[in-house]
Amino acid sequence: MANALYSSYADYILGGAAWTSSVAPMASYALATFGYLRPDWLVQWNVKTVTITATISSKQADIVAVPMSNLSAGTSPTILRVTNNQGLDVTVELPTVPADGLPLTAVYDFRTAPNASTPATVWNFVIANNAVDVILGGALWLGRVHEFTANFRPSPVVSDQRYNGNVPNLYGVVHRMRSRARTRSFEFGVPSRDTQRDALMEWIRAGEGSGLPSIFWPNPAVNDALFGSFDDTYGSVWVVDNFSPMDGLRFTEWSKGTPL
Repeated sequence: MANALYSSYADYILGGAAWTSSVAPMASYALATFGYLRPDWLVQWNVKTVTITATISSKQADIVAVPMSNLSAGTSPTILRVTNNQGLDVTVELPTVPADGLPLTAVYDFRTAPNASTPATVWNFVIANNAVDVILGGALWLGRVHEFTANFRPSPVVSDQRYNGNVPNLYGVVHRMRSRARTRSFEFGVPSRDTQRDALMEWIRAGEGSGLPSIFWPNPAVNDALFGSFDDTYGSVWVVDNFSPMDGLRFTEWSKGTPL
């Protein structure tokens, strides 16, 4: 398995972008929503083909992630491409939606694509011939990427958290309210050398703990990353010189709201 990848908030390149689209969103929806990086806030169109453009100062990106959308799974026919004004043009595969109707986070590492290493000022999310009118969560990620070189300690835990309300009454009958929402978490530890610990701490600090999002791709062989943040409490154990293991780390995906 390849090294895990991550893109911290400090690597995100679309902060302060000017957002435009080839077709305006429906009334009461705004392109400015993408500036908040909230996958549970939606932008909706009444068309199946649209290009969303972010214009920024010249920057390079290595990775794209789309946490929440109703875009059709797969690449055939091509539904989603990412292009820029320096010749980059990559097709992003959309993973199959799980049984709960909440999409996984589509993610693509385009470092080996032609023209990927050239900074650009105009970045386009090109959506064509979706099966239904396009809906996107208010989070589209482009950023630099890093190899997570500190191997996980044995037995990291990947977990789902559901938010159903289950309230028993006097007779033991449970009133069940389905929120249809979920979060996922990756709990792990790493046997860190000083440089690995420092890189990990910088990643956590860039997100101010749980305050700002980042991308964590534990297994790049699987088209699914976590768009979320770390807990607010973290630390490393001082053992000996150049060995400061970090345990009890938890990266939690931000809620995507309910299925689209």
